[in-house]
This record gives sequence, C-alpha cells and structure tokens, in this order.
Amino acid sequence: MMEEAKASAKNGDLAAAEQALGGLNSSEPDTASWHLETAQHLVLMAAELAREGNTEAISDIASRSFQHLAQAGGLAPDAVTRARAKAMAGFIYERFMGDPASALSSYAEAVQLAPDDKALKSRFDQLQAAYANLQAKIAAAQKKRI
Repeated sequence: MMEEAKASAKNGDLAAAEQALGGLNSSEPDTASWHLETAQHLVLMAAELAREGNTEAISDIASRSFQHLAQAGGLAPDAVTRARAKAMAGFIYERFMGDPASALSSYAEAVQLAPDDKALKSRFDQLQAAYANLQAKIAAAQKKRI
C-alpha cells in the first residue's frame, strides 16, 4: 500500500495516497488513534519520497499530516495523546518544513501536556539548545555586517 500511496503522491493525487495509507491503520476510523496513524504513515511516505529525491509533494503531505494531527488532538481522550500529536507536529516542522521556531513551539506544548515524558523533554531541550545556538550565530553574523 505504501508503494501505491507514493505513486499517487508523485502524480499529485494526495487524496488517493491518503486513502491507500488509511488501509494500513489498525485503529477504528475517525478516532484520535486513527488520525495519529494516518499522520505517521504520511510522514513515513514523505521521508521515503525525500530519500528518493521526490520533494515536490512534501509540503502538501505535511499539510495533510497537520490536518490529521489537529483532528487527533481534538478527539484525543487524554493529554498524552494530545502530546503525541503536538510532538509529531514538531517533528514535521523540524524535519520537513525547516521551521525550528514552530517545531520548538509544538514540542513545548507537548511537554506541557506530558511533563513526565522524559524522551519528549529531552528532544525539546535538544531543539531548544540548537535553536538558541542558531539565533546566536545569526546575531553574530548580523553584527559583523554592521
């Protein structure tokens, strides 16, 4: 099903790609878990397409993933599930969108929702340090130009 989904995405038919990927889900349709699974499958497909050099559809795939994550967050029965959706959004912002500020914001929300999740807190701390380092380098480069 992943190959079918990738072929559809390459042809610009994300609805067909999403439908193919939905067949991989083990959760009941239209539940928080189902939307999380769909977003995960979309992210895996985006990663495979990126490795193959097919990056044209990645922005659209990310948008679809964000839609599923928002739905998962709205349907989530608990804070941990909402945190998973926020963390996945942070991952997408970081890896596929090149938007560290949005990634950091999403991870921060996830940590607020699941403060006892050590792996999530660690990833947030790493990204926060990397972002601070990037901001410092940008500021130093701007000072050199003046």
